[in-house]
Amino acid sequence: MKIINFLKNPLNVRGEIIGNNNVDGFIIDTCWTNDENAYETAIRCKNEKWLVVERCIKKDEAIKMHKKYVKEVKEGKRKFKHLFWSDMPEFDEERELC
Repeated sequence: MKIINFLKNPLNVRGEIIGNNNVDGFIIDTCWTNDENAYETAIRCKNEKWLVVERCIKKDEAIKMHKKYVKEVKEGKRKFKHLFWSDMPEFDEERELC
């Protein structure tokens, strides 16, 4: 069993990590999130704000999802749909990476 550092995960919302890559200063992170009960891919901007870009339930889909966003950022994509809470999709919006 992995022990996750409390200072990095104070609410214990982050579970199994699928991938964490630095691409041109942007961090692409995919992990299980206990608050959404799903795998979630988020991209951290250079100003340290996070954009949640996609969620899924199955691990094999999460692996593909992570690779997709690593590839897109490497190819220069900088505009993504930022997801709010899954039960509040009306707040989702297109955003530029900072």
